[in-house]
Amino acid sequence: MPALGAKAKAKAVELRNALAGAGVPSSLDPGAVNVPGAWVTVRTITPLTLSGAAQVRFDVYLIAPEGPALEAWDHLAKLLDAALDVVDPDEPIDTASRVVLPHTPTQPLPAFRLVVDELIDP
Repeated sequence: MPALGAKAKAKAVELRNALAGAGVPSSLDPGAVNVPGAWVTVRTITPLTLSGAAQVRFDVYLIAPEGPALEAWDHLAKLLDAALDVVDPDEPIDTASRVVLPHTPTQPLPAFRLVVDELIDP
C-alpha cells in the first residue's frame, strides 16, 4: 500500500488549512492549539483497495476556553458556524465533548467534535 500514512497526513493538512482559511485557528499539534480554535486529528485510516485507496476519519475538535457555560457556547457556536462553511460532518456533531490539551493538563476544555471522512485516491 503506497504511502498511505503520508497521504493521510496531507489530507489532515488540507483540512487544517481549509479551517484556517474559514477563520478557525487550527492545528494538527494539540500543544499548538490556540483557544478558541480547532485541533484536527486522524481517528482511523481504513484501507479500501490494495492499490492504496483509503478512507481517513478525522476528529475536528472545536475548543473554547474554560469559563462560564454561555461564554463557552458563544465561542463554540462561532467556531462551528465558520467550520461548517468548509466541512461537511459525517456524523452528528457532539456538543458535549471536553478536551485536555498539553497546556491545560488538569483542565478539560469545552469542545464540539465534528467527524469528517475523506477519501484517499490510490
